[in-house]
Amino acid sequence: MADDVQFIIKNFRKKFGYDINLSNPQTISEKLQWIKLYGKLERFAKYTDKYEVRQFIKERIGEQYLVPLLGVYDNAHNIKVHSLPRSFALKATHGSCWNILVKDKSRLNWYKTRRRMNKWLNTNYCDLSGERNYKPLQGRAMIEKYLHDPSGDLKDYKIQCFHGKPMVVSVIGGRSANSKPKVRLYDMNWKEPPFDFTGVNLFPQPLKKPKRFSEMVAIAQQLSQDFPYVRVDLYHTNDKVYFGELTFVPLSGYFLSPLDFQKWLGSFLDLSRYV
Repeated sequence: MADDVQFIIKNFRKKFGYDINLSNPQTISEKLQWIKLYGKLERFAKYTDKYEVRQFIKERIGEQYLVPLLGVYDNAHNIKVHSLPRSFALKATHGSCWNILVKDKSRLNWYKTRRRMNKWLNTNYCDLSGERNYKPLQGRAMIEKYLHDPSGDLKDYKIQCFHGKPMVVSVIGGRSANSKPKVRLYDMNWKEPPFDFTGVNLFPQPLKKPKRFSEMVAIAQQLSQDFPYVRVDLYHTNDKVYFGELTFVPLSGYFLSPLDFQKWLGSFLDLSRYV
């Protein structure tokens, strides 16, 4: 534990330029680092696993919100690429950002992709991030249907929920090989929080509220009610809402956003709920 504390102290200083306050954390980033150390995250492991969580989603909100599953494998060598559709999403069930979106499998270098996936499957993500909800997980490769949006830009709606209450959604999109993803933030009334996000890679114009946004908020509330803090990730495309994942320490707890915004978010999180 002492080594973990020192690692977080050093890393936090490197990322933010000031010392973390673990004895009285105030910002969302400080509180998430505290949670990594003392929040008993192992209890959320089954909700972190991208395959295991599907049963929870089915029972809590219904199977219709799940992205269709094409297969789950302990070893990427067992995947028969010729039997898969032209497009699919390949994911490691036990990590963050370990995803490969395949638009056209005829252009896929399967040899390199399989090696990359098996490397992930033999790595414990907790060793990289310090997030103990990943520690008990078994590495598996999961293949889902490829989601696309008629606009050409499938957006993620990442809803941060505090003690069962959705508070703010980050809309992520504008992905390309040559640029960072773009973002816009909204509250549950689709109003932008009154903070200066200069330096954040924003969409150049405000975004239109999704047609099914009220349904998305209701889903986030239903899925978050058992947790002190969780980010519920959803997709909205072709007039349907799909579940993405539950994230208990987004960005490994390093929110590179304005300090006043971090304090505002942190004020909603009561750490005594983790004891």
